[in-house]
Amino acid sequence: MRNIADKFNDISIYETDDYLRFRDLFTASGLEFNLDDTGERPEGFVSAFACEDQDGRLIAASAITRRKGYFILNDIAVEESRRGRGLGEALLDYTIDKMVSLGAEQIYITARAPKFFEKYGFIYLAKEDVPEIFGCLECKQLGKTCNPEFMKYNIIGE
Repeated sequence: MRNIADKFNDISIYETDDYLRFRDLFTASGLEFNLDDTGERPEGFVSAFACEDQDGRLIAASAITRRKGYFILNDIAVEESRRGRGLGEALLDYTIDKMVSLGAEQIYITARAPKFFEKYGFIYLAKEDVPEIFGCLECKQLGKTCNPEFMKYNIIGE
């Protein structure tokens, strides 16, 4: 795996099950914060990654879920003051590497910032091509107040 600390000497990253810790960062970044029946993590939760600065403050995070056999980049966010410096790209690489190590051949997302993901090889999907793994497909707000792009990243053939 690529090491974020190699690129950012003032940042540490670690794997965590403490998804609730990400609530403020994710909601401040415009992401929905949906939890499973336990109230502690999203449905199909696999793992999450926290990036902290030298003071132990959360500055970026990502989470992986798996539903119906599909790997999903459930969330990824970087604190606004840290954006534009490559941290999001480094965290995305790190998270994808983890999914590959778990056997992912494709990664799915609902993207609020699709242009970011497009730069890294994610492709757009028509709604009819999206597997039934996202609750937002049935949401009454889809296409009205919520307009995410459904995207996929193919690992095979890289």
